Amino acid sequence: MNARLKQYLTQYAARYTALAPRERALLPAAICFAILMLGHLLIIEPAIKERRLLQQRLTQEGNDLAVAQAQLTVLRAKVNNPDAEARAQLEALRLQARSVDDQFKQLQGSLVPPQDMSQWLSGLLQAQRGLQLVGLRTLPVTSVSDLVDGKKPTATATPAATPASAATSSNADNAPPTPGSTATAWR
Repeated sequence: MNARLKQYLTQYAARYTALAPRERALLPAAICFAILMLGHLLIIEPAIKERRLLQQRLTQEGNDLAVAQAQLTVLRAKVNNPDAEARAQLEALRLQARSVDDQFKQLQGSLVPPQDMSQWLSGLLQAQRGLQLVGLRTLPVTSVSDLVDGKKPTATATPAATPASAATSSNADNAPPTPGSTATAWR
């Protein structure tokens, strides 16, 4: 086998010496380039691809770790103070209740108070011809929850003082008013 190798080498050496000087310089450069490209394709390119995959996996693991740490922080906060979320909701509801109370007080301030209703109606009726206030009574205050539950008001209605109360007969012809409203009779 040694003799055979020598024969091949002498053949290739003869061919190489038969080449033109420019081809002789180009052939070793082409062989070196082919070896480098083959090394790049077989060794370097797979390593670069593996590095990219590992870098992507590292980035993904870092993101997962950040999410897990955020969840852990939330869970630790819940363990340390389990009522924090409920307290925050309670405070938000209290603020909302205060806001609704303020709106209700504004609305209530724009309404006529019950004790002034008879005077207000009398003044209104004086401007209208043919209408006369026969009677006016104020019903007791009841809560809305009592009305929803169907409970009857416990206090009895007291008649309101009106200038036309002397002319008041009975309201037998009219249907009974609902609790909390003001009943009027017109003639």
